Amino acid sequence: AVPRTPPPRSPNPSPERPRSALAAAILATTLTGRTVAIPQPRQRSLSESDSACVEQECFEPYATVAQLRMGPNWKLDGSEESHIQSLEISDNYCEDEEDMDTYLSDKEAESSCHSNGKRGEDISIRSRKAWGTMTKEKFRELKQENWTLNSACQALAQRVEETKQQMEELLLKLKSLEKENRKLKEASEMQREEEAAELLSLREQAQELVDENDALKMTVHRLNVELSRYQTKFRPLSQEEHLKLKSLPMKGPPPPWLLDMKYLSPLLLAYEDRLREKDDLTELMLSELMISVKSFGFCSYPPSIPPPPFFFFFFLF
Repeated sequence: AVPRTPPPRSPNPSPERPRSALAAAILATTLTGRTVAIPQPRQRSLSESDSACVEQECFEPYATVAQLRMGPNWKLDGSEESHIQSLEISDNYCEDEEDMDTYLSDKEAESSCHSNGKRGEDISIRSRKAWGTMTKEKFRELKQENWTLNSACQALAQRVEETKQQMEELLLKLKSLEKENRKLKEASEMQREEEAAELLSLREQAQELVDENDALKMTVHRLNVELSRYQTKFRPLSQEEHLKLKSLPMKGPPPPWLLDMKYLSPLLLAYEDRLREKDDLTELMLSELMISVKSFGFCSYPPSIPPPPFFFFFFLF
C-alpha cells in the first residue's frame, strides 16, 4: 500500500531516495505497466568544510508523480490503456482519492526537500564563507609569519655580513700585529746584539781603565820616590826631618793621599826636571867621551851604538 502521509523528518536521513518519490515511482509503474529503473541517489559534491553539515542536507528526487504523469513525452500504448481502464472501472473513486493523497504527499515532500536543500545550500554557503574566512585568516597569519621570518632572515644575513666584516677587520689587525711583532722581535734581537757588543766594549774599557789606574798608581809611587830623591839631592835632611817625612817605601801600595789630583802636578814637574837633568848629563858625558876618544886615537862608536854600561854607573843613584 502507498502511504498517504509524508515520511517523518528524521534528523539523520538515510542516503536512499525519500519515500514519496519511491511511492510515486511505484504508482507510475503500476499505472503504466512499465519497469522504471530507479538510480542510486547521488550525493552533492561538498567541500571539506561542508562535511560537518552533511547530516543536515537531503537528496532531491529524480522525478515526481507530476513529472512522470504530466511529462511532454508521457504516452500510453494499447495494453497499458486497457489495463488502466480495468483499474478505473474496478476502483475509480478510491484510485482518485489515493492519487490525490499521493500527489499532495509528493508536493509536501518536494517542498520539504527543496526547503531542506535550500537550507543545506545556505549552510554550505555559510560554511564555505566561514572556510574562506578561516582560510584568509590562516593565509594572513602565514603571510605575517612569513614576513616575520623574512625580516629575521634579513636581520641574520645583515648580522652575518657585519660579522664577516668584523672578522676581516680582525684578520687585518692580526696580520698588522704579527708584522709589528716580527719587527719588534727583529729590533729586540738587534738591540740585544748591540747591547752585547756595547757591554763587551764597556768591559774592555773598564779593564783598560783598571790597567791605566794601576799604571797611574805605579807612576805616582815612582814620582814620589823620585821627588824624595830630588829633595835629598839638593838639601840633606836631618834626622828629625826624616822622621817627620817618613819617606815613601820603594815597594808596597801607595798611600791614599797620593791619589789626589792636587799632588800630581808638582810630582810630574819634578819628574820632568829629573829626566831633563839626566838627558843633559848624558849629552855632556857623550861629548867628553868623544873628545877623549879623538885625543887618544881610539875608534869612535857610531851614534846609533850606545856606550858601554861602565860609563853610566852614575845613573843608578
